[in-house]
Amino acid sequence: MKNHNPILISLNDIIEKHNSFLLDFMNSNYSKDYLIFWNVKMKIKDKKSASFFVCLAVCWSNLEVNDVKNIFLQIKPKNSFFIFSHIQANNFNKKSFGIYIEENNFGDKLTNSLVNEVIEKSKIEETLIQKNN
Repeated sequence: MKNHNPILISLNDIIEKHNSFLLDFMNSNYSKDYLIFWNVKMKIKDKKSASFFVCLAVCWSNLEVNDVKNIFLQIKPKNSFFIFSHIQANNFNKKSFGIYIEENNFGDKLTNSLVNEVIEKSKIEETLIQKNN
């Protein structure tokens, strides 16, 4: 029987163990939903360093966004700022496709660059192209 529960994986594991390619991980770990997280510490302008817990859900099922968010919140390290994003992967190549990034107080530039880093480093676009063709 195939697993239909969402699977959590760190961005570091995708990079180090799966050639920076989510699809490589997906080929050996079946699910309809993949929850990628990245805990990163960085210096912020005029401030000391801060930790961000950047989360990206890549979902082919109709898993509720709030349910996915709650899964991430359960594993969020204390003292890390939470950045949440979601891709409804089965909408790829459709008008309704988009990347949802939850609003926060960190500014669009920082938030978008951190989410983009997860997307780029795990080759989300390439994964969506191959899985939806």
